[in-house]
Amino acid sequence: MNATREIFWNINGHGIIYFLFILATIAFGYGIFRRYYLWRRGRSANRNDQKWVRIKLAVGLVLGHERILRKRQEGIMHLLIFWGVVTLFAGTIMVALQADLGLKVMEGRFYLCLKPTLDMAGLATLVGLLIAISRRYLKRAEGLDNQSTDGIVLALLAGIIVSGFIVEGLRIASTHDQWGTWSPIGVTLAGALGSVDRENLVAAHKILWWTHAALALGFIGYIPHSKLIHIITAPLNTYFRSLDAKGAIPALDLEDDAVKSFGINSLEDFTWKDLFDADACVRCGRCEIHCPAHLAAKPLSPKKLIQDLRTHMADEGHVVGTIVEEEAVWACTTCGACMEQCPVLVEHIPKIVEMRRGQVLMKSNFPSELNLIFRNAESNGNPYGLGQAKRSEWANGLEVEIVSEGPAPEYLYWVGCAGSFDDRNRRVSAAMAGILKLAGIHFAILGNRETCCGDFARRLGNEYLFQSMVRENLEILNGYGITKLVTQCPHCFNTLRNEYPQYGGNLEVIHHTELIAQLLKSGNLKIKSKLGGTVTYQDPCYIGRHNDIYEAPRDIIEALGVELAEMRGSHNESFCCGAGGGRMWMEEHTGERINVKRTEDALCTNSQTIAAACPYCLTMLEDGIKFKDMNNKVRTVDLAELVIEAVRGKGDFR
Repeated sequence: MNATREIFWNINGHGIIYFLFILATIAFGYGIFRRYYLWRRGRSANRNDQKWVRIKLAVGLVLGHERILRKRQEGIMHLLIFWGVVTLFAGTIMVALQADLGLKVMEGRFYLCLKPTLDMAGLATLVGLLIAISRRYLKRAEGLDNQSTDGIVLALLAGIIVSGFIVEGLRIASTHDQWGTWSPIGVTLAGALGSVDRENLVAAHKILWWTHAALALGFIGYIPHSKLIHIITAPLNTYFRSLDAKGAIPALDLEDDAVKSFGINSLEDFTWKDLFDADACVRCGRCEIHCPAHLAAKPLSPKKLIQDLRTHMADEGHVVGTIVEEEAVWACTTCGACMEQCPVLVEHIPKIVEMRRGQVLMKSNFPSELNLIFRNAESNGNPYGLGQAKRSEWANGLEVEIVSEGPAPEYLYWVGCAGSFDDRNRRVSAAMAGILKLAGIHFAILGNRETCCGDFARRLGNEYLFQSMVRENLEILNGYGITKLVTQCPHCFNTLRNEYPQYGGNLEVIHHTELIAQLLKSGNLKIKSKLGGTVTYQDPCYIGRHNDIYEAPRDIIEALGVELAEMRGSHNESFCCGAGGGRMWMEEHTGERINVKRTEDALCTNSQTIAAACPYCLTMLEDGIKFKDMNNKVRTVDLAELVIEAVRGKGDFR
C-alpha cells in the first residue's frame, strides 16, 4: 500500500477554509497597503542598485542569522522559531499542492520523510517559543519592553503548534493510521488518547482542526498589524541596506535650488527607507543596551527614537521637539553601536544627523556652546580657535618636512587639529614623526596650510561649514598632487577616506595603527627592547565599528611584548569614550559622564597603562583617570608613544 493520508479527513464543508483564507488575505493586504501608504510619505532614495550584491548580503543575514546569533540564547531562540515556521509553511504548501492542484506530493517515501520533518519543525518552534516566553516574562531580559501584542503573537504561534500536534494525534488515534509511527509526536499523543472512545476522538478532531485553521489564518491576517510585520520588512530591510562606507554620512546637495528645506524638519523630510526602518524594528533593544548615551542616563534611546517614529508616522508637524526630544538629538555620540548591533540593519545615525542638520541649517537652533566652536572653525580653520600659525609648532626642532612644489612625499602626514593644537596630543604627533623617520619613510606635513577635515561640523549638522572645509582641503591636496595620507585621528581618517570621495576626493588614507603594524611586520621598524607590563586598549569607534580596524592595534601590542587585558566590551562591542559626534565640544548636562564610565571599565582590568589610538579617546580617558584620582597610578598613552618607547628607549619622543 502506498503511504499517504486523506487531506481533509473528517472535515465537512472544508470549502469554508477558502473563504476564511480570502478574509485573512484581505486583512493582510489592507495592513500592508496602510503601511506602504505611510512609507511613501518619505522622499525618494535609491536602494535597489547593485541587485545581486544586495541579494547576496540579504540571504546571508536572513538565512544564516549572522547578526542575530551574536547573542547566543536569543539567536538560537529565533533560529528555532524561524526555521521551524519556514519548514511548517513549506509543509502546508505541500498539502495545498495536492488538495488544490491534484499533485501527488503527499505520497510514498517523500510523505514518510516529510512527516517526521514537520514534527521536528513544530517541536523546534515550540522550544523557541518557550525560550521567548522565559526571556520576556520570567527573566525580564535587558532591553525588552512588553506590550500586549507581544503576548498575542506568542500565544498565536504556540496555539498553532500545539493544536496542530493534537489534531494529528487525534487523527492517528481515530483512524489507526498504519503510517502514524512516522509522526513521532503525533503517534505519542495518539497513544495517550488510546482510552478515549472513537466518537469523542472524531468530534474533538473536528473542533480542533477548525480551531487550528482559524488560528493559522488569524496569524496571517495579524502580521501587518503587529510586530509580526518584520517577517516581511526585516528581510527587505537587509536588502535595502546602505552600500556606502559604514562611517559615511550621506551627502547633502546644498546647491540644489529645488530643495526648499535641508535636513529633517517634518516627517516628509525622511526618506522612504527611514520610515521603512521603523516598521522593520522588532524592539529587541540591542541598540539600547549598547548605546553609551542611554547607559549613561542621557535622554536618548535609539530604540525609542525609532519606535516613536513608527507611532507618529501618520502625524503632521515638526519632528524635533514633538516626536523626538530635542535633547535626545544632541546626546548621540555617533559611535555606531546601535547600527552595529541591530539585527535588521536599522540606520539610526543618519536620521539623527539629518535632524541636527534641520536644526542647524534651517532654524539655527543648537546648544549654545557650539556657537563658539562654529565661529572658531570659520575664522581659524579649527575648533580650538587658535591661529593657523600655531598649527605646526609641535614640529619645531623635529626637522619635519613641509610639503612644497617638488615631488610629492610617499605619505602626507595629516596631523589633525588635536595633534596640532592640543598639548597632550602634540606629543603623539612628535612620536609619530619619529616612527616615520626611523622607518625611512619619506613624509611631509601641510603645516599651516592644513585645515580641519570637518568631521565635527558634519556630525553636528553644520553641512555648510563641512563642505567649505572639504573644498579648501581638496584644493590644497590636489594642488600638491597628494593622494596618500596617514593620520593618527580616526575622525580625520574616516572623513578623508569615506566622505571626501563624495566631493571628488580620490585619497588613499591609512590609520597610523595600520601603518605601524605593517612596518613592524615587514621589519622596517625594529623593536629595540620589549616593554613588558599589562596594557588595556580602547577601540576607537571610528576605526573600529565604522571601519573594521581591530587587529592592527592588537598586532602592535603583541609586538611590544606587553600583555593585553581586554576591557568589558571590546572590538565591535567597545564602549565609546563620549567625544564622537561633536560631543567633544559640548558640555554634559544630564546623566553620568560617558568617559568616566569607560575609564572605570579600563581600571577594572588592573592594567598599568591604558592605550588609545585616537586623540579624542586619549583626552577623554585621561580626564577620566584624573576624575578617578588615579593619574599617579595609571598612565594613558597613544600606541605610537608605546612604539617609540620600544624602538628608542623609554620616555624619548624625539
